[in-house]
Amino acid sequence: MMKSLISLTLLAFIAGTLVLVAATKKGKGRNITITDTDFDADRSQCPDQAPDQCSYRNRSSCSCKPPMHVYTRLPRYFYLPRLNKCLKFPSLGYGCNSFENIQECSDKCEQGRRPGRKSRESRHKPN
Repeated sequence: MMKSLISLTLLAFIAGTLVLVAATKKGKGRNITITDTDFDADRSQCPDQAPDQCSYRNRSSCSCKPPMHVYTRLPRYFYLPRLNKCLKFPSLGYGCNSFENIQECSDKCEQGRRPGRKSRESRHKPN
């Protein structure tokens, strides 16, 4: 009985390790820490309650800290200047630097991209 318990424990450990290795290879499970220092826009450039007043012409509102940890059912996207990349977040509110889809976020904020160019995530979505 003890040998079979040890064998099962070892088998579970090996299976768990293989799952972690596979997830790491795919890039899943990668945690990115977000801090206030990532967003350096002046407060006047980030009107919290009036997202229609955000300025994306010179990308100034892309450096606003998005309204995080708000109860919502749909994920939204925000731009992280440190990575020059748009990221998905499950509980963003409406405001500057908060977008309904990755395409809109990329077009307005990612530097070095032409507007309207499809991102990797939107290219792989089934129709």
